[in-house]
Amino acid sequence: MAVVNAANRQKAVEFLSSRLNGDVTLEDISATLAQIALQGPISCDILSKLTTDIPDRYYTFVQNFVVSGVHCLISRTGYTGEHAGALWDALMEAGKDDGLIPCGLAARDTLRLEAGMPLYGHEMDDGVSPFETNLGFAVKMTKDDFIGKSALISRGAPEITRVGLKVTGRGIARERCPVFLGEDKIGETTSGTYLPYLKGAYAMALIRRTGAIPGNQVTIGIPKTHEWVEYITENTARIGLTDFAREALGSLVFVNLPQEGDSLSTGEGFGEVDRYDLDYSAVPFHS
Repeated sequence: MAVVNAANRQKAVEFLSSRLNGDVTLEDISATLAQIALQGPISCDILSKLTTDIPDRYYTFVQNFVVSGVHCLISRTGYTGEHAGALWDALMEAGKDDGLIPCGLAARDTLRLEAGMPLYGHEMDDGVSPFETNLGFAVKMTKDDFIGKSALISRGAPEITRVGLKVTGRGIARERCPVFLGEDKIGETTSGTYLPYLKGAYAMALIRRTGAIPGNQVTIGIPKTHEWVEYITENTARIGLTDFAREALGSLVFVNLPQEGDSLSTGEGFGEVDRYDLDYSAVPFHS
């Protein structure tokens, strides 16, 4: 079984189908399954109230067993692991005394960034090699041959690499912000947000290897034009997104705004718009 990035499902199916050999068949069963990600430091403790069939090691799975009447596969994959409905209710009930709450895409993205894990469409895609995004450990160049080996060799030594950045000034570095070393642009950010566990704004970036020295002071060109707020009356304001933000966001999923009667202060963040199409991104509103 292969579990791929949802936005790339069709691309993955077409790629694998074009390379089948011998008595091998490929079936896309995505529409017949639901996935629930139970995350957090006591996730195994909560799940153990429903089953003892929990994988011992990361990136392993157990299959063909029943949890609360639902046939399941449990995969322990770092930050996302498997029928919704009844299983969701059972998990929420099992974890209620431990403070288990649903986690949305924005919160999940902070976990990914805190763990330094790359996401397809951000830190990697079909134009970035594994060696350019610190995933060389998963590529065994000592093998006689494999799909893509000759292409990797032809690229030569990687000139860029993936790094983590701590934002020391104000603002949050989102994706596609230019990164400068002095006056020299050395790359772009690929992901960025506020990380509650680390209590600060952080980002990942693909930059030239020559500038990837721990402790280097770099400058991130954070756009100032994600959103606007137009004052209308003492109690009314109109908000909107700039062309830059609309292009970055793509298909909007929801807008999260304050409740009627909430008090706001100048410069205070008060909402967020989210999307999930080819990848994930969020843009905060500020008053």
